[in-house]
Amino acid sequence: MGSQSSSAVCKCCDRGGHADGEATHIWPDNAYAAYLPQFEPRNKVASPKGKRQVTFGHTTALEAGERPPARAAASTLPPAQVGEASKQEELQMKLHAEGAEIAPRAVSRTPLPTSASTSPEASPAPPPVAELDAPEANPSYYQEWASIRAALAGGDTILLRGSWVEAVFLSGGTLPRRQDLPAEAIWPPEELLQDVLDYRRPTPQILAISYTWLGPGAADPEGFHLRRFAPLLRHLARHRCQAGAAAIAIFLDWCSVPQLPRTRAEADAFQRSQEYADLWFAHQLTDVWLMTEVPPGATPHAARGWPAFERAVATFVSRPESVIDIGLLKPGWTDWSQVEQECQATWAPPLPPERFAQILESKKFHVPADLAAVADKYRETFARALGGADKLNFAGLGWGDLDAQQLAEVLPSCKRLKELELGRNDVGASGARALAQAFARCPAMHTFGLSENRLGDRAVRELAAAWKSAGKEPVCLDIRTQRHCLRPHSLSSTRSPSSSAPASPTGRGGLPGTPSSADTGFS
Repeated sequence: MGSQSSSAVCKCCDRGGHADGEATHIWPDNAYAAYLPQFEPRNKVASPKGKRQVTFGHTTALEAGERPPARAAASTLPPAQVGEASKQEELQMKLHAEGAEIAPRAVSRTPLPTSASTSPEASPAPPPVAELDAPEANPSYYQEWASIRAALAGGDTILLRGSWVEAVFLSGGTLPRRQDLPAEAIWPPEELLQDVLDYRRPTPQILAISYTWLGPGAADPEGFHLRRFAPLLRHLARHRCQAGAAAIAIFLDWCSVPQLPRTRAEADAFQRSQEYADLWFAHQLTDVWLMTEVPPGATPHAARGWPAFERAVATFVSRPESVIDIGLLKPGWTDWSQVEQECQATWAPPLPPERFAQILESKKFHVPADLAAVADKYRETFARALGGADKLNFAGLGWGDLDAQQLAEVLPSCKRLKELELGRNDVGASGARALAQAFARCPAMHTFGLSENRLGDRAVRELAAAWKSAGKEPVCLDIRTQRHCLRPHSLSSTRSPSSSAPASPTGRGGLPGTPSSADTGFS
């Protein structure tokens, strides 16, 4: 391959000026090459002028042709004319608009000595901010950037630059532990959040990796997991951010929090980082990749305690397409949307904390004392995520009666829940009965969708009666259309079947069929 000028754009990571002078990286010869997409990587597509890439990682803030907001115009000044104080003021205004009271705990911190923190180019520590609210009192905790800023503010947890991780993979290396990271591997939090604010740059996409540790003293000593997820980073970035791997910020515990052996300061930092162990997997602005494939002889992903926790909390309030099981990836895919569809993780209804604690007892932990800590963290996450959620959408997940019964068990804990969508599932009479019994214990809920399931006529009438008996408006109950019916039930409702949640990307819902005798009513 001939040498290119430093301005050449790399086809695989969308960056120019590589040290080797090449315009395209040479991918290592490894068995995973067959899993790469069957098309030539495209160069970065420039965004239309005046269009913000994304607001919070998934939606555009401005349509093409619209003017950026007034605050964004000020940020177009040359860097020399923009003081650090004005940058901080802009960031604070944005974060306060999102609920910036979310912040690190007011505890004494000793900065973690890393190569990044000792670098003269490291970003200054962020200004002190207020105390965190109680978990159950903050419904926006898993929705806004402010909580992510809080988790990164003290330096106890760091995010990796996707471009650096990709470079390690391309060089055939392995990922070092947190304390041994070079400065260029770490994405300073204020720089990350400035990229969120800057409409000229793609909003970073945070990616959390859930995986099984493959050694007691090293998480991935041979690079088994790295070889499976690193080649995919640029494709996720192109799909989410219209950019290269440099737009991906990665949470991977081996590199993101201090590992053994630890100094006293590192041990304190590690303990503080565990306060946010749930955030990276339960937050609606993060994508989660489950590395369920393991080498022969290794403990399966599902048998480990921490991965079981990470998978469980990832399915509380996130979008189904944001939780991907990389172990399901097959050769020959051509588009990231196809990956999201074929590798969407299986979702199960949330478990009550007591039941999850019992399940954890059968899981394996490298540190046995983690069992109690994980159970406590699940209880906290359950209260904060589900207790603070005002909308839950579990449409098109293939859930049946047992799933509906399990969901009904936790609904009374969803104290703020206003809207629940369960359309296009496989729920019958027994599942509907369990849900109906929960209506009276969910005083805030005013909208419920259970269309395109398999309720019989009698079950539909009894569910409607239970809804009305709980003091809720009949027009906000959508159960008119069921799979065995040729036409909608004649119930009073202003919602049409098309107004329910989007179709399931997996198409795993139950098949239409004639209801059995058990589907004709609750009794």
